Amino acid sequence: MNSKIYILAGILLLVGMSYSLGNVTTITNWTGTGTTWSAGGVDHTTVDGGYIYGKNLSANSQTDKWADIYGNVSATIYLKYNNTVAAYTWTWNASKGGIVCFGTYGSGSSAVLNNVTGADGAAIDSVWGFATDDTDSGTNTYNVSMPSGYLNFNANTNPNGVTNSNTKCADLNANNGNSSFDSCAVNWTTASSGTNQLGICTIINGSGTNYNGDNVNYEVLLPANETDAQLTTYYAYAELH
Repeated sequence: MNSKIYILAGILLLVGMSYSLGNVTTITNWTGTGTTWSAGGVDHTTVDGGYIYGKNLSANSQTDKWADIYGNVSATIYLKYNNTVAAYTWTWNASKGGIVCFGTYGSGSSAVLNNVTGADGAAIDSVWGFATDDTDSGTNTYNVSMPSGYLNFNANTNPNGVTNSNTKCADLNANNGNSSFDSCAVNWTTASSGTNQLGICTIINGSGTNYNGDNVNYEVLLPANETDAQLTTYYAYAELH
């Protein structure tokens, strides 16, 4: 018989986290630091009057639409009388599998994972205000089709059926071949409009790797406010098998 646990936590786009979670509780010990990259200064050339020059140009820049987040998951399932007394406990580990999701919707309720439906990159562009024709838009990032039921939410927690057949994902492995995760867009049918209505989910992998080849249990690509110095608060939910 499968056991299902839901989790909730607030974060501020931290990268490289590892955390513990309890049964239907709040994650309080997020740990980790964020890293970023600068494209460097402006290159230059010199010219002399009377000459014709052929110059090929190349450029690199850091996106301000996306943040990568990865880490490990551990859990204990309790039959508890109160915060300190437990009649029985079970230890869950990532090899059991499950799904971890992130969203700006901080309902404080596990019901956010009820009646999950599929979403795509165009939906991300719409609610986050990204220009669809930008190279790093949601449309150009979350564009990999997945089979119906790829995100295998339990029908018990989705009583009206698991309808994620139109879910589009970002194939994180396609970037450099290191990551073993697909980062997938979903719609919280219980949430309000705007960014709160969308979530980003991935399948927990007990032997997964991230973009750098490090051993982790999950990795996702999260949309963020592209205005400079504007942080985005995310909450984490999970269904553990």
